[in-house]
Amino acid sequence: MREKEVGGNKYFLKLMGNTSIVYYPPSFSFSLLNKQQTIELLKREKNVLLIKPKVKNPFYTCFFDLSYECNLKCVHCHNAYNLQGMGYEQQLSTLDQIFDLGVLHISFGGGEPTLYPHLLDILKYTTKHTSCSFVTNGALIDKKFIRKIRGLVAYVGVSLDGFRETHKKMRNADIFDKVIDTIKILKNEGILVRVTTTPTKINFRDLPQLGEFIFNELKVDCWKMMKYIPEENRGKELSLNQKEERWLYEQLNKLAKNYGDKTDYYFKINCPAGKSVFSIYANGNVSPCGFMPCLISGNVLKTPLIKILRNGTFFRILRCGEFKECLSTKFWRGSNKFSKSIEL
Repeated sequence: MREKEVGGNKYFLKLMGNTSIVYYPPSFSFSLLNKQQTIELLKREKNVLLIKPKVKNPFYTCFFDLSYECNLKCVHCHNAYNLQGMGYEQQLSTLDQIFDLGVLHISFGGGEPTLYPHLLDILKYTTKHTSCSFVTNGALIDKKFIRKIRGLVAYVGVSLDGFRETHKKMRNADIFDKVIDTIKILKNEGILVRVTTTPTKINFRDLPQLGEFIFNELKVDCWKMMKYIPEENRGKELSLNQKEERWLYEQLNKLAKNYGDKTDYYFKINCPAGKSVFSIYANGNVSPCGFMPCLISGNVLKTPLIKILRNGTFFRILRCGEFKECLSTKFWRGSNKFSKSIEL
């Protein structure tokens, strides 16, 4: 059932008593299975990695920032933390704690991950235990690098925020052609691609047409829409208002009728932050949401990860509360101080 390196495994299965969670990278989907469905999957599929958590927990995805070094200065980027990153050995120790949870997928980010000198080592280490990916701006990748990561990643996320001029405005760099070339090379080398886009006032009107281009011309496997969240007073002018978000939602719903599950938009799901998903910043801070550094609930260099996930203030709030609106959105639309006023 196991391979030495599992980057190409079809299914990743986390056992949780009478239920299990299965991750299927080609469809970018997670599914909850009962005991009988789990048995049937194991009988039907030979290419399954069984993942048994050492401690009972509901988490299946982790977002892990490796470093905030980057080659671009994107107008909408959250890379303004100015945090001192962990050392390589500390990152490996943190990964071991994540593996103990039985997490099914780790998405590495930054900064620009391809600038991180230990990226290949991190991918090799991770893929022996679970599936992983990384998100890149696509400007620094060539065929030689792509061949090195083949078999190590479930997919690669590539940022594309519009056509040539719009992407240039968002990224502060004329890299559109290079990004398109990167996507094509990845696909030609047999690596799944997930295009990621962040809607702002600069690009949101172009996104329906961009979606058609992504699916029809680039023929990518999935299109992920990221939620833009300003930090404090920085970048508020780029944020969509509710009317603009509603318009975009309606347009993307039309696209979904033609392309189905290939479209992955944040309006479609209840936010899993803090319930089944968590984020680790480059300095070891842990938050339910990678967009909200104000929700820090602990640091893995000081407190065991499982204790943070179980007892951290904002993890407890998100597990217990019912929220009709994304807390990140509520934060910047409201007082920008809610994280200091919420009490358990």
